[in-house]
Amino acid sequence: MNDSWYHARPPPGFRAHSRPPHTSSRYGANVFAALLFNVALAGDSTPAPSLNAASLDEVARDVVETWRIAPGVAIAWVSPEGSGVVYHGASGDPSHPEVEADTHFQIGSITKTVTGLLLAEMVDRGEVRLDEPLGALLPEVTGPAAAIKLQDLATHTSGLPRMPVGPALLAAVLLHRGNPYRGLGREHVLAAVAGTTRLGEGFEYSNLGMSVLGHALARRAG
Repeated sequence: MNDSWYHARPPPGFRAHSRPPHTSSRYGANVFAALLFNVALAGDSTPAPSLNAASLDEVARDVVETWRIAPGVAIAWVSPEGSGVVYHGASGDPSHPEVEADTHFQIGSITKTVTGLLLAEMVDRGEVRLDEPLGALLPEVTGPAAAIKLQDLATHTSGLPRMPVGPALLAAVLLHRGNPYRGLGREHVLAAVAGTTRLGEGFEYSNLGMSVLGHALARRAG
């Protein structure tokens, strides 16, 4: 291919699966592909790429065949030149063995990007501040977590744990093994944050932090 922005290489630290792609879990394949595509672009000083089906088809094939990250993948793009979807590999569904236009994937952590974009838009409109404490938006959150800034939640530097701990999480894991967050409602998330008595330091990937950020922005938006 002629586009110099894409190089057939995995991100730093990546380790390929030792098992065949068709035995890998299909969950999050589209999520990882989106992140992988961003990694391929990061740090490259070349001009912005021209997105098209041919270039992204090569990315999709590398994800499935070269790096063996997932058995199947779908990548959607929107650019000034147009938009579209490419897909490649196995779906994990015996009735439709190949990934197609209507194959369903879990959206996974792509929602974090949406939450971050919402935060940026609300800051731009003057509705919230990046340095605003969480307790100002959610008064029921008390203790150390009340002083956490919104920007810390968005950048995973709040010190909150990766997931909420307690009986609610255990019940969710037992009842919904494929999706432990399914049984966790807003009240569980806020209780877990308010009950955090000791915050970590530095970067710590936190699903809990992004979840409470979403609830805080929803509360401010009314």
